[in-house]
Amino acid sequence: MRNLGLKIAALAAGAFIAVSPAQADKLDDVMSAGKLRCGVISAAKPFGFLDATTREVVGYDIDFCKAVANRMEIEVEIVPISVEGRIPELQQGSIDILAAALGYSAARDEQVDYTLSYYVGVQMVMGHADAGFTDLASLAGKSIGTAKGSSTEQYIRDIIPTAEVASYQDIPAAFLALVQGKIDAVAMTDVIAAELKAKSPKPMEFVPEPLKFEPWGIGVAEGETRLVAKVDEALAAMEADGEAEAIYHTWFGEDKQRNFKIIPITDYLK
Repeated sequence: MRNLGLKIAALAAGAFIAVSPAQADKLDDVMSAGKLRCGVISAAKPFGFLDATTREVVGYDIDFCKAVANRMEIEVEIVPISVEGRIPELQQGSIDILAAALGYSAARDEQVDYTLSYYVGVQMVMGHADAGFTDLASLAGKSIGTAKGSSTEQYIRDIIPTAEVASYQDIPAAFLALVQGKIDAVAMTDVIAAELKAKSPKPMEFVPEPLKFEPWGIGVAEGETRLVAKVDEALAAMEADGEAEAIYHTWFGEDKQRNFKIIPITDYLK
C-alpha cells in the first residue's frame, strides 16, 4: 500500500498532481519522444486480441492506451506482451505504461505504481458442466489452470490452498487444457470466461461463488509520479466527458451496465 498515496487524483478534467520534476524523468522522455509505448495483452478478448481482418491488436485496453496518448497530444505505440512479462518489461523500460489486465495486489504495488482504476474485474472459476462444483470449497484438491504470472495464481493459492495451480502461457491455453480434460477447472476474469464458455465445444459452467473482485489500474514504473499524474489526468477527463463509458460500451455492448467509475484504487479496497 505504500505506493497508493501517490496515485490519488481528483476526478475532474484537468486534474493534475504537482510534483518536483527532479523526482522522475519518464514523463519528460515520453513527451520528448512524442510517443507513448503501451504494453498490452493480445490474447484476452475483449481487453486485447488480434483482429482477424486487420491483423492488429484491438480491444478495451488498447482504446484506453490510444485515448490517454491522444489527451497527452502524442502518438501511441501498442506493444503486445505476455502476462508473465508485463512487469519485467515495464521495469526494464521497454514500455512506458501497462494497460494489460493489471489487477491490483499488494505484491504488485511494491513493484509498480498504479493509476486510477479504469476497470473492475470479477475473477471466476469455470469447469465442465457435469463436474458438480457448487462453491469454491468444492474445488479443494482439484487442478485449476490460469495464465502464468497472473494475479489469479495467487488468489487460487490463498483462497483454495489445497488446489493445484496449473500455469499456462495464456488464458486460451489454460482453457484448451480444461476442454481436453488435463485440468479440472480454469480461473480468469468473468468476461473473458464468458467469451470462451460461449464458444466451448463442451458444456461449461461457472462456479457460483466468485473467486475475487479486482480493480485494475494502468501500471507505471515505480517512482514515476509525474507520468502517473499525467495518465490520471487523462483518465479523469475521460470519465468526466463520457469517453471512458463509450469505450466500455464499444467492447461490452450498449445494453451492458457499467457498474464502476474511474476512481482511486484505494476506494475499491475499503
